[in-house]
Amino acid sequence: LFSLFLLPLNVISLGASGCVFGLIGAAIMSYIRYDKSAVLFGAIYLMFFLFQSIGPEINIWAHLFGGLFGLLFGYLINKNKNIENIY
Repeated sequence: LFSLFLLPLNVISLGASGCVFGLIGAAIMSYIRYDKSAVLFGAIYLMFFLFQSIGPEINIWAHLFGGLFGLLFGYLINKNKNIENIY
């Protein structure tokens, strides 16, 4: 959706990769909530995918904002949950 406002009107943006980045971001935030040592893993994982998504025919804005929204959404839905380890 952000691509609609950031890209020129003659550019077509199509695909589900922004949504995939959002799901990855939300999953990383959910995992970080349970395991604080996963912060470095999450940062490396997101940087890898962001660098892989740089190219002339790839909508970097969809990937970037999808990942950021996923991180934010994952944080918001997990911030008030009680964490209980059951072994």
